[in-house]
Amino acid sequence: MPLMPESPRHLLLRGDRDAARASLAWLKGGGKEEAASQLKIMEEKEEGLDKNKSSVGALRLLRQGRYRRPFLMTLALMFLQQFSGINAVVFYAQTIFSHAGSAMDPGASSTLVSLGQVLIPQSLRQCNSRHT
Repeated sequence: MPLMPESPRHLLLRGDRDAARASLAWLKGGGKEEAASQLKIMEEKEEGLDKNKSSVGALRLLRQGRYRRPFLMTLALMFLQQFSGINAVVFYAQTIFSHAGSAMDPGASSTLVSLGQVLIPQSLRQCNSRHT
């Protein structure tokens, strides 16, 4: 896309208002007045977004006790999934179920294992939230 101009929003965020107006005029195909009015709307939107931005970073969230426990539980779940071999079980589920002599369709059994991988942690989370 070498013939395309920079994004007007990108140019506006860099502080290059004239280039943003020219880019808008080229992209929209309108005159300079129309580009100027659209640029003004974009600037107002950006000001509104800046006011709504939060100055909370990821580390600050993790330092708060409220977020630490869910983060550590998620991290533990991910670690256990990776190192328990569940990926191998899911990958070979059809072969495992067919060699085990299951009457269930191998494709359905593989889907069942994957569904269990998603639903069991969800149900544990709901049970935990009822007890707190």
